[in-house]
Amino acid sequence: MESPGTSYLYTIALLGMTFTGERTSRYVRVNVTIIQLISLTLLIVATGLFHERSGPAFLTALTAFLTFALVAWLRALSIILVAEAH
Repeated sequence: MESPGTSYLYTIALLGMTFTGERTSRYVRVNVTIIQLISLTLLIVATGLFHERSGPAFLTALTAFLTFALVAWLRALSIILVAEAH
């Protein structure tokens, strides 16, 4: 069972490949894989598989996701700002 977010990530990657005719770049595949691993961890925590470790596991997965999102946002921001400087 896939989460809606994971399905959305696959859809975006496949649409990009379909419209451009190019293969999906490596960094997109790496980003999708990281998001899948974090989503899987959050899903396992939500099912209660870790019992008394659910709290720390949830905080770790959430921290990893927020760190990943911040790095991706800063990377995108630097691309935009560098493009405006030229």
